[in-house]
Amino acid sequence: MFETPADDVRCAKALYSIFPVSERRSLRLRFAQWMGAVRPVLEGVRGAEGAARGIPARHYRFHEGNVILDLHIESTTAPGKMFMVGEIVDPDAAEPLHPGSAVTLKHGTETLAETALNAFGEFYLEFVPRPNLLLKVALEEASFLLVRVPDAEEAP
Repeated sequence: MFETPADDVRCAKALYSIFPVSERRSLRLRFAQWMGAVRPVLEGVRGAEGAARGIPARHYRFHEGNVILDLHIESTTAPGKMFMVGEIVDPDAAEPLHPGSAVTLKHGTETLAETALNAFGEFYLEFVPRPNLLLKVALEEASFLLVRVPDAEEAP
């Protein structure tokens, strides 16, 4: 007898829980693929302070179609907190993608942080680190870019 893998069930429940009932009628979910980790930050440069506390800065790139998410994560000066800076770009687009669109960091059904894309397609979030985080970016009506944020153990 076939049994759905536990990770698939967990993922499906998490996705179902993050969208209000009104948004579930016609959704377009775009799952970004991990392009890989970008070269680690050099010692003495941005991120070295976090590395000294045992939490290295992490830099990732994800893509879905032409959309690229550049994501930088590192610790803040506040104990136990991290920040995430990101930029959504489409190299073929003349204008930044969807300024003002909502960006939400989720852990299961809990919202850890939320903000909006600025005029350049950039965002900044502060949060308490946890495993299994999901970043949700609204792209256009009923279309969302979803990214599983790599855990610290997956750092380059």
